[in-house]
Amino acid sequence: MFTPLITTVAFPADLNAAADSVLGDVISQTQSLMVSMSQGCSGGASGVPPVNWGGLQSHGNSAVNALNAARLALANQNKPGAIQQINSAEGELDALINGAHYACSGGAHGEDPVGFAGYVAIKAAVKGQLDVVKRFLS
Repeated sequence: MFTPLITTVAFPADLNAAADSVLGDVISQTQSLMVSMSQGCSGGASGVPPVNWGGLQSHGNSAVNALNAARLALANQNKPGAIQQINSAEGELDALINGAHYACSGGAHGEDPVGFAGYVAIKAAVKGQLDVVKRFLS
């Protein structure tokens, strides 16, 4: 008896929808990261923001804006533009996380936020997701 081999072929619209879904998830993860980071240092009833929170918040907002711009570029079939915006978002995420290092008051040179290791792990996971999206778009 012959059993046909069934394969699934992803059509461009499917890839775009999958990429858009990942970008939406990364936006949500970035926003959640920023909420956590905004109260990430020891102190107060539920934590306090890093001493340089204004600058860090700007990087986080810029990352979210770039990811939204990537989604718009993707919707307009502008794959190079989407990749450029993803690269920009990755740079802003790097600045956000790297800027949080030793950004809490205390110690000789400052202290890391309580959840800093988690922030680094989230950044690595998000960048991995974005790298996959960029490969699909290339």
